Amino acid sequence: MFAKLVVVILCLGAVAATLLALRQQRIQAMHELAESRLRLRAADERLWVVRAEIARHLAPEELEARIASAGGMVPAGQAPALRAVHEGGSTGTPRTQVR
Repeated sequence: MFAKLVVVILCLGAVAATLLALRQQRIQAMHELAESRLRLRAADERLWVVRAEIARHLAPEELEARIASAGGMVPAGQAPALRAVHEGGSTGTPRTQVR
């Protein structure tokens, strides 16, 4: 009878230790998630500061003038080099076939 009681107590102790370890792992994972969210928020804040700085130094009229002086803007999918590739023209790069 005494041996059974010792075995039960040891098993309960092992279960309790396992549950404690799992709880600690969960707490650690949540802590790491919170830290990564804080880092992401700080990066977003730095990004907005940079965007505001760019907007402060570059007025819309100046941006339009720079675009016009560079030859205008074309959507990426309509760039002349891309159109030539899709139409089978030669641009120095091999044409990939879509299946």
